[in-house]
Amino acid sequence: MEPPHWPHCGWGADEENRTGCRGRRVTPYARCLAHLPEEERAGHLGSLRPGADVDYSGTRFTPALLQELLSALRGPDDVARFGWAAFEQAVFESRASFFGAHFGTGSRFDRAEFGDDVVFKKALFGGAVWFSGASFGENTSFTLAQFGDGTLFHGARFEDRARFRGAVFGKGTDFRSAFFGDRAHFEEARFSEDVSFESARFGARLSFKRAAFTGEATFADAHFGDGATVEHAAFAGLATFDRARFGDRATFAETVFHRAVNFHEVHFDPRPSFRAARFHGVSQFGSSAFGERASFRQAVFAKEAHFGGARFSANVSLRGAVFEGQCFFSRATFSDSPELTDVRFLAGVDLTGVTFDKTARFGPLVCRGTLDLSEVTFSDPVTLEVDADRVTCWRTRWAATAMLRVRRADVDLSDAVFEQPMSLVAHTEPFPTRSADGTTHDARAGDAGAASPVRVLSLRGVDAAQLMLDSVDLRACRVAGAVHLDQIRLEGEYRFGRVPSGWRRRGGIPTRWSSRITLAEEQHWRAARNLPGWDAGPDGVPVLSPTALASYYRQLRKSFEDAKDEPGGADFYYGEMEMRRADRTRPWGERVLLHVYWALSGYGLRATRALAWLGLAMGATVLVMTAWGIPGHTPAQEATGRLTGDEARLVIDTPDPGRPPSSLHARFTARRLDQSLRVVLNSVVFRSSGQDLTTAGTYVEMASRVSEPILLGLAVLAVRGRVKR
Repeated sequence: MEPPHWPHCGWGADEENRTGCRGRRVTPYARCLAHLPEEERAGHLGSLRPGADVDYSGTRFTPALLQELLSALRGPDDVARFGWAAFEQAVFESRASFFGAHFGTGSRFDRAEFGDDVVFKKALFGGAVWFSGASFGENTSFTLAQFGDGTLFHGARFEDRARFRGAVFGKGTDFRSAFFGDRAHFEEARFSEDVSFESARFGARLSFKRAAFTGEATFADAHFGDGATVEHAAFAGLATFDRARFGDRATFAETVFHRAVNFHEVHFDPRPSFRAARFHGVSQFGSSAFGERASFRQAVFAKEAHFGGARFSANVSLRGAVFEGQCFFSRATFSDSPELTDVRFLAGVDLTGVTFDKTARFGPLVCRGTLDLSEVTFSDPVTLEVDADRVTCWRTRWAATAMLRVRRADVDLSDAVFEQPMSLVAHTEPFPTRSADGTTHDARAGDAGAASPVRVLSLRGVDAAQLMLDSVDLRACRVAGAVHLDQIRLEGEYRFGRVPSGWRRRGGIPTRWSSRITLAEEQHWRAARNLPGWDAGPDGVPVLSPTALASYYRQLRKSFEDAKDEPGGADFYYGEMEMRRADRTRPWGERVLLHVYWALSGYGLRATRALAWLGLAMGATVLVMTAWGIPGHTPAQEATGRLTGDEARLVIDTPDPGRPPSSLHARFTARRLDQSLRVVLNSVVFRSSGQDLTTAGTYVEMASRVSEPILLGLAVLAVRGRVKR
């Protein structure tokens, strides 16, 4: 062994141990305090006064020798007082006691060795004190000790039952890489600024109960045994536990973190608890691993809470927790459903990329902001209950049957994947939330938009074959990019957008839109053409062409028709035809026919329009027939022939009808109007009236027998389309 750097005693040196005793020589003697002759030791101790500077580095102290030294330093108040004290590499046998001792400007116990039952209870360290590399046996007590600034326990080792209960530490306390056996107690200890337990090792049943940290506290890379307790503690500064490891039943119950706290990449064995903890700053639990039965019951997060990449084992509970800031669980993994009963999210919740390995029920989750379920994977059948402002399900994957019960939220299902039937149901009743006093209430009562309907904003990229929507608002829903829309199911009181109501002027001509439902994409397309009353699309969303819109209308029409709801699909047929009529890529002749079809009967769906045209056609026909089609008189049959002997040959002929009266006044008589009306009514039902007509009247009747039954048929078709079962 290398000799120490101070002049040492050397007692007992031999061939095998050339260093001998390592104790520092007591000036002016040649031996250390432990090996001084009794008279020289008495003389030296007698020369000491309270507050004297001493250096007994490397000296071995028995309990009796230590008491002799302390007695020499006691004043009238019976308190042993040290000035500068050096006990570097000193050895203290069991039951060494510095009870109530005062250390002045500085103390050094570097690499000192202490036996069992060492006592520093109520000791006062006025200056810096070094215990770096020191080792303590069992049952070491620093209870109620007071440490000044710069206390170092770096690399110190404590066996079982190290007690710092009620101790007070100054600035810069350093317990880095320290080792503590079982039952280390820091209960009610007070730490000033910048305390570090980085890479420390704690045995079972560690306690920081009611400890207070007034500055920054670091526990990075520390290891905690089973039953670590940090209950009712208070952290006034930044608290860092990055990469720490906690054994079973670690608890931070009712602990208060006044500033940011970091638990990044921390490993918790089963049953960690943050029950009723309060996080006033940003909290970081990213990439941490939680064992079974992790509990955040009634915890309060005043600012952002980050759990990104965390791994939660079974039975994690957030019951009654309050998240006042944004909450992030992105890329986290849950072994089963977290308990979310009575949880209140007062801002958004980010669950992007979360994986639920075994989930039967998720929620009810009450959130005042956005619930982001983007890229979440639900592997098992699940029921989700959500009350939020917005729910985003971009690329969310449901591998089994699922039901999403939503209250007053805007839901975005863009690129969601449904491998099994999926139901999105509007939930009208509030999800009850239990307050701290046990009463049940609506957590979002009184919020703006509390009575808002559930709106679906997008089905882009969705395979709708497995999707059922119940009682949702689809007025702003974008269906572009969805596939199998013809297999979607719509139940309950769903709502689509409608055309603008009322009269408007186009080119100075008053016009109004025929009432019908519309897709959001048609609203955007017409708004892009600067037509008033139509809703413009969101920024950055491309406007679809009429060709594409016609396809989506056609698929939705087929969905209704396959469900035996042809009246419900009528408006989608109307929208399809409107888009075909507006599609300039179609042949000119087809567009003309579509314009005529629209003008006459609204594509066979507007009975009033068809009947109006029928009435106009009949009225016009009556007027034309009265004016030019009814002859002035009905020609009588004439028989002409030749009489030869007893035989008579007769030819019966009817002369052409006469011309109408020359006077218009004479033409419009009740008799002629009645005759004209009979002709027209027979034409409507495709029958010949048998009335003698002028040449003009004959052609008019032929035209009416073609056109007017068509108009009547269109009216009948429109009525049938609305009432068919």
